[in-house]
Amino acid sequence: MGARWRRLIAGFLAALALVCGTLVSTAMLPERFASSLTGYYRSGEWWVEWIGPLKDRSVTLFCDKLNALRGGPLAGASACYWTLVPDKGVYTPEQTTDYAAFYNALEQGLDKMTGIDLSGALTLADYYRTDRHWRQEQLEPVVSLLGEQMGFSSTAVYSTQQGPDFIGAYRPYLPGWTRSEPFGWLTGEAIDAAVVENMQRPDQTGIYWDQALGSSNQYDLFLGGASPLITIRSPKAATDRKLVIFGDSFVSSLAPLLCDVYAEITLVDLRYLGTSVLEEYLDAEGKEVLFAYSAWVVNNSAMLR
Repeated sequence: MGARWRRLIAGFLAALALVCGTLVSTAMLPERFASSLTGYYRSGEWWVEWIGPLKDRSVTLFCDKLNALRGGPLAGASACYWTLVPDKGVYTPEQTTDYAAFYNALEQGLDKMTGIDLSGALTLADYYRTDRHWRQEQLEPVVSLLGEQMGFSSTAVYSTQQGPDFIGAYRPYLPGWTRSEPFGWLTGEAIDAAVVENMQRPDQTGIYWDQALGSSNQYDLFLGGASPLITIRSPKAATDRKLVIFGDSFVSSLAPLLCDVYAEITLVDLRYLGTSVLEEYLDAEGKEVLFAYSAWVVNNSAMLR
């Protein structure tokens, strides 16, 4: 056999080995990503970030901060509620997030406030496949459950809008063959009429920030993404009630669905607005308060200022 044929055969065998190795590694993706430094794993079509077991010290700090707010700047609030936004890992067969452990710890630490358990209102299909967030168009059961506990009912009728398919915030950590997924949002009479004041983006006046469509941060469509303080005024609300929501990025897609109930909704992100200056920007007198944080923030509560 000539040298040329030997090189061709050797190249063919090397390519075959590469393909087989790729197939093997692809089949092992959940285990491989679960043990990697990035902490992501695959469960069916969903990619999930492993947030780790509950950190007692972090939960204590979290509860102490919320209780201090309740007794300080929020002392004049008419009611205080809290909820734990379920992590996707709650709904995968691997169940990498122990929702009950997180919820029970918060229930003990926030016993002077009313807790709302959202875990039964969601499934894995209600989350993006390539992002940690929930899908806004799937949140009506969440709104209904909040209403049962907070004393409101929503009769809003929505239309679903579709933007460019996207790969979410996990994109940098996922293999190149990862498929994009649909991206939608809801519009309706109250949402369309609402007026927004955004500390981070003074030029944004609508609920949706269209500049985010087609960008690498497409979820920022919802209220323009992270901001220390956002106020939504809803002239089409059915009541004159006012609500203050302390939360992370999950509430950006939830808050618009409350515009048909609340005449004013204020979103506070304590990752960017310190509690020491909160009273300069927020008057909670007579308003309802909802703390809505994901387990990831609860487990890393030192980020709250």
